[in-house]
Amino acid sequence: MFLTVGPLPLAPLWELFFRGGDEGLYTIYIHSLPSYVNATSDFAADSVFYGRRIPSKVSE
Repeated sequence: MFLTVGPLPLAPLWELFFRGGDEGLYTIYIHSLPSYVNATSDFAADSVFYGRRIPSKVSE
């Protein structure tokens, strides 16, 4: 799980790690503040992070 209040600065490194041949053996979640709407739109549709956002239900 990636907890973030902004962009994932090491996303390219994680992309390489998750594409290392073990696809299907893990699940990725991005948990961010509700105000950070770019948590998944920062990633291309073929990214391992695309569509993995779990929005927070905590008020800011």
